[in-house]
Amino acid sequence: MMNWKIALVYIAPQHTFSRFSGWLSRRRVRWFKLFSIRWFINTYGVNVAEAAVTDLDAYPTFNDFFIRKLRAGARPIVDAPNAIASPVDANVSEFGTIEQGKLIQAKGHDYTLAELVADSTLTQQFAGGSYCTLYLAPQHYHRVHIPITGQLKQMIYVPGRLFSVNQQSAQQVERLFARNERVICEFSTELGPMIVILVGACQVGNMCTSWHGQVAPNTNRQIQRWDYSGKNITLKRGEEIGYFTLGSTVIVLFPANKMQWDKKLRTGKEIRLGEQLGSLK
Repeated sequence: MMNWKIALVYIAPQHTFSRFSGWLSRRRVRWFKLFSIRWFINTYGVNVAEAAVTDLDAYPTFNDFFIRKLRAGARPIVDAPNAIASPVDANVSEFGTIEQGKLIQAKGHDYTLAELVADSTLTQQFAGGSYCTLYLAPQHYHRVHIPITGQLKQMIYVPGRLFSVNQQSAQQVERLFARNERVICEFSTELGPMIVILVGACQVGNMCTSWHGQVAPNTNRQIQRWDYSGKNITLKRGEEIGYFTLGSTVIVLFPANKMQWDKKLRTGKEIRLGEQLGSLK
């Protein structure tokens, strides 16, 4: 039976609620900001010592604290030449091979690659490839970095719902990641194409990339594409792709037979930005 909280999200005005949450998180009222930040730290056990700025009053808003940057050296990036680094601090939801055009969402639930990427060319390029779904809980660092060095080829915005993306939702909401709003970033790398997908969720006020700025929320509820093939935007392994506010998910896709997962990788395991996710074959 579906949890009542998830059932409520089906009928709730998801985008309106998320935009209101985003508006509230950006209020420049000092007492409200400090109360919100301290409540958040105590509730989720946030390690402020890892932040580049540890003075809570230095953050203009709660949102600025939430998307805080880390101090130098807080997340060393694996430096082995063939290593693939985790792009985020997260819990590993699922990982494996795309079989018969499907990715596992949770036990008993899957969804199609074609639905996820919303592009026939990308569907063909990543058929039989590898995927990893990484869930960012509220306490995690919420900036996203590139797993291996790559040149940006295109970005696709896909409108959709804003269901919560926690484990409970993944187990109950059919085709969750193919239904939620998302930003698809394609890179050209030494192993061929690679995709990093930022998946929106309930209360996610913004999804932003370092080369574009805010991509979502977006009033244009149509698929949008940006071609960067001639822009020579290259990111080195570990450099920032972008960020989003509050808990969400990142999905990384690799082409078939080009990489292998790290032997220590496990579903449900917590992984940190820069730790080894896998390696190039």
